[in-house]
Amino acid sequence: VLEKLKLLVTGLNGVVGQALWPGLKDRYIVSALSRSGVDGLPDDRVFRADVADIDSLRTAFEGVDVVLNLAADGGLSSEAGMDAGWPSMLQNNIIGTYNVLEVARQAGVKRVILASSGATANGYELEEPYKSLVAVDDVPVPDSWEMINEFSEP
Repeated sequence: VLEKLKLLVTGLNGVVGQALWPGLKDRYIVSALSRSGVDGLPDDRVFRADVADIDSLRTAFEGVDVVLNLAADGGLSSEAGMDAGWPSMLQNNIIGTYNVLEVARQAGVKRVILASSGATANGYELEEPYKSLVAVDDVPVPDSWEMINEFSEP
């Protein structure tokens, strides 16, 4: 019988974290890192910390096999939604991701899984040779509920 891996999830309260939770809880020994706490886990597996504060992270990473980093700002489910400003995204998305990677390295975590957004790859349609492949009258292919909403407004 294989021993369950110890999985630390940042951002477990978010949309992606909550969607993954049912599939994770039976397969792994899940712990969570969250600014606000997490329901459904024993207290000793919930670490209240902020990914932007590297020193607050260290305890959560001790003895962890895998980290799943879902913590981010600027998504549909984040506090500021899609209107999160640059200072918040810098702290939570860029510095926070660096901090997660660095503390995982220091703790000897063997694997870190980073989640991202399709928006990180957008922009190719503005550059050649891709620009000439997309016409103004092409049917839109929205990649999120937010974009579907944009297309549905009069």
